Amino acid sequence: MNRVNVLDFDDHVLERIINYISKRQNLALTCKRFYAAICRVEKYEMKLLIESATLEDCYESIMNSRRQFNEFQLDAKALSSDNVYVISSLKLFGDNITKANVNYLTSKDSLSFLKHLIKLEHLEMLFTKTDAEYQKDDETENFFRIKNLHVNSRDGVPDIFHLFTHGVLDNVIIEIKNFNKDLDKFWATQPNIKKLKGNFISLRQMECLKLEEFISTNCNIDVSEVVNFLKSQPNLIKLELEACVKESQLQIFPNLLLENLNNLQILNICFEELSFELMISLTKLKNLKELSLQIFEDDFDVSVLTSVVFSNLRKLFLEISETSITREFLNKLKSSFPCLKVLSLRTDMPLILYELLNIFCEIETVAIDLWDQLAIGDFFHPNVDKNYKNLTELHFTFSGKRFPISCMNNLINKNFLPNLQIIKFDGLSQITFNEEFHLWIKNLPKVQLLIIKNIKIEDEDFDISEKLNKIKNLDITFNCTCDHIEGIRNFLDEQFDGIKCKNFTIKK
Repeated sequence: MNRVNVLDFDDHVLERIINYISKRQNLALTCKRFYAAICRVEKYEMKLLIESATLEDCYESIMNSRRQFNEFQLDAKALSSDNVYVISSLKLFGDNITKANVNYLTSKDSLSFLKHLIKLEHLEMLFTKTDAEYQKDDETENFFRIKNLHVNSRDGVPDIFHLFTHGVLDNVIIEIKNFNKDLDKFWATQPNIKKLKGNFISLRQMECLKLEEFISTNCNIDVSEVVNFLKSQPNLIKLELEACVKESQLQIFPNLLLENLNNLQILNICFEELSFELMISLTKLKNLKELSLQIFEDDFDVSVLTSVVFSNLRKLFLEISETSITREFLNKLKSSFPCLKVLSLRTDMPLILYELLNIFCEIETVAIDLWDQLAIGDFFHPNVDKNYKNLTELHFTFSGKRFPISCMNNLINKNFLPNLQIIKFDGLSQITFNEEFHLWIKNLPKVQLLIIKNIKIEDEDFDISEKLNKIKNLDITFNCTCDHIEGIRNFLDEQFDGIKCKNFTIKK
């Protein structure tokens, strides 16, 4: 978050700050807390964030602000209580805003505020109630400029799609709980959509589109209908399907790929099992650069996967179960995918990291997701004897209560990862801020991005700031009880003041 000049605030706001300082005796801490807790209008790079709480208190300062914004986020609850302040703010700042994110819309909320965003191109809306119809009038005249639309609804299809009639939409994401209405008229008026993502129940209405990217997030959709739809989409370069292709449907896909989808560059799909015919057809997709396969076959035959050679593939994502990740398997995988730069493995079987790195010695990014906590013990092995200078990214997702940092000490402390720039820890496992973690980070001098989704503070007096101040980007999530929130906030205020770019999330 960029720093904000306190002098941008008005006199009455500064008076509150001064009064608060007299109690706290800490100017920097006071200003930060005041800005976070009272002002509620924050500048995240170039984002204007308006929430319903205390908007009136800071309105005068907003009006006198010298800042400019190109992104806008609104909590729609403010429309009912502080609508005048919202509209006035947008009249002042709306000229440059190109992206808007509006949350918690209901059937009672008017969309009239959008008319003040005259350059709006990207619109995201979250609806909680959808039992009213929005009328097409001059209040929605700016909709014809929108190219990117993201609609999320928790209660059926909102009646807004008839407002988009100018055919300029290029990228559409629709995630709706309870698809209770057809959108056939909407699809007919939007022939220029190139990217489409959603949990659609039926695809027949969309066969009029000529897509370049299609992502289906409905894991229960009829695969036969998906196949018929894909036959009408010869321009696809990216395809992702969450629905699993059954064994009985497998024979359809080789011909489908070769006859209808031969321009694919990115494919993400789930199969009950693989076949030699399918793998051969995949190798004939000459533009394919990224392949993601989820295989849920209990007795998966590894030789089917490694029976062909993908000479151009750069990224491979594999999710397999009940299959041992042996050295022999990894060697065969290397032979079948000789040009890989990115490898992601999700498995419930033990895996040894250094064996994977030794075999894929040219790899740049490795992502590992282990379902079984017992597999971690064999994951890090002490017999490391190489310098993995090509590796720039490591992503870990582990189950279990705590991630064993000590397991990686041999790999890190001997500087076998000299060019590592990005580290990500995800999943249930917890990272602890302590001296061991400090030594671990110290031996990774080129890390620029650190993402930790579950972190614990072992000692609030432990000075971590100087250890992390060379990392430009931090994305850290603290999981804690309500009783510890204030302590963590204080820790962040005191420890991370010198870090330029940071994103901290506190989860209760």
